[in-house]
Amino acid sequence: MGHVDGEELRETSGLTVRLVVSYVRSVAGDEGVQELLRLAGETRPLEVLEDERAWCSYAAKIALFRAASEVTGRPDVGLRVGAH
Repeated sequence: MGHVDGEELRETSGLTVRLVVSYVRSVAGDEGVQELLRLAGETRPLEVLEDERAWCSYAAKIALFRAASEVTGRPDVGLRVGAH
């Protein structure tokens, strides 16, 4: 998802992705994080997703936010991630 020549597009800071993962973990635990990755279709290792120096595509970020909303049951997940 969102790759060019085997590399992830550099459209979104890894900090955003790390915060989504951290928020989901705080609400739904490690099982929730695994469900987040499954629903988002994410294939990168969790270590990469938690690395602030990594980048991701806009499409991958949106998929993670949608999945986070589903896993946590929070339609306002974006606001909650920001406050977290």
